[in-house]
This record gives sequence, C-alpha cells and structure tokens, in this order.
Amino acid sequence: MSGKFWLNNVPAFATITIAQSANLQLISAGVRKVTVPLDGVTKGRPYLLLPVEALPAGYALHHAVASSDDALSVTLTAPLLSLGQSYAITARVYSL
Repeated sequence: MSGKFWLNNVPAFATITIAQSANLQLISAGVRKVTVPLDGVTKGRPYLLLPVEALPAGYALHHAVASSDDALSVTLTAPLLSLGQSYAITARVYSL
C-alpha cells in the first residue's frame, strides 16, 4: 500500500452530514441509527462511510445501508447528549 490510502482514486458517491440535537429530551449514549436522505442510493445496498475529519472522542461510524431508495441508515456510536447539545459529522459515502 506504500502508505497511501486505498480509496485515493475512487470517487465518493456523495458527502453527507449526520447530525442529532437533544432539543426536547436527552439522547442516551450508545449505538444508534440515524437516517439521512440521499438521492441515488438503492434499498438494501451497503455503503462505506469515511469521516472528512477526525471524529471527536466517543464517536464511531459503523456501517451504512440504504433503508429505502433515497435514504441511508447510518449506525454509529455516540455519547450522551444532554438538553441543548448536538453533533454533526460530515462523511464521504462510497458505493460498495
């Protein structure tokens, strides 16, 4: 691999932002699913997500599958969100 990232020559399908806000109630720490609208994804097909920047402590992206046409279901781990807290993660989406 010569120290180069193996997706250097593979174009990203899209760039998305995964975000949640605890406006009305706490959001528990742990594994959760967030659905992101994304034109062009096909139901049941797996996708690879790579964050654009280093993830903050306590966050991890696990996998993404199109839950329906034009909607991507992202599984991730995130810490507790207290009222008023939020996060946003920008990631590139690659079709597998």
